[in-house]
Amino acid sequence: MSPAETAGPSVSSGPSWGALARQALRSPALLRADEGREVATSARLLLLGMAGAAAFGTVAGSLHGDVQALYAAVKLPLVVVVPLLASLPTLHWLLGAAGDPRPWQALTREAALAVARIGLLLVAFVPVVWVTWGVGPSHAVAVRVLAAVVAAAFVLGMRELFLVASAREGGVVGRGLAVVLLALTLGQASWALRPFVGAPGDERVFLVGADGLFVRGLVDPMYRDGGR
Repeated sequence: MSPAETAGPSVSSGPSWGALARQALRSPALLRADEGREVATSARLLLLGMAGAAAFGTVAGSLHGDVQALYAAVKLPLVVVVPLLASLPTLHWLLGAAGDPRPWQALTREAALAVARIGLLLVAFVPVVWVTWGVGPSHAVAVRVLAAVVAAAFVLGMRELFLVASAREGGVVGRGLAVVLLALTLGQASWALRPFVGAPGDERVFLVGADGLFVRGLVDPMYRDGGR
């Protein structure tokens, strides 16, 4: 049996989880060039990103006990996945209208890659949250730190996707529209799934309600604080 035949099964099984994480962060072009396993690779990338977000959520919710940590571990993966997947149909149309059409399979793989990168970056930010929680921040400070970390992970995680878009005709316009769309869906998903940190002395609840738009919470402190 030739070496190529011997290596066949290991190649078809795809990279290990550690290698997949490294490729997602450092060499995403290798994943894009991996023909024939798009669906399996996309599924593994989604699982990788959701696992990272769950780990981050566990730490983020731990400020006010185990129950809140469990709730945040369940909800943070949804914050990572829902905005990207819910935006796919609109992104597909926007990119096509901007002169940068993408096949559905390629667009789904890009979304899965973004989810993986975001989840892994959230894990990298765990020490920041852990140290901040250790000094006993106020509720307002804790919420702002969490929001800043999640936003930073989203921006850095989707950087590669936007760079690829800008290198193609119509990519700049498509990228700008994608930024606005994803920012809105991220904000609304986070608002609907709150609280993540919880407030001291409050009863632990999974959701406080999905009423209204997150932009109102940005400009109306009483409305924001009422919803935690």
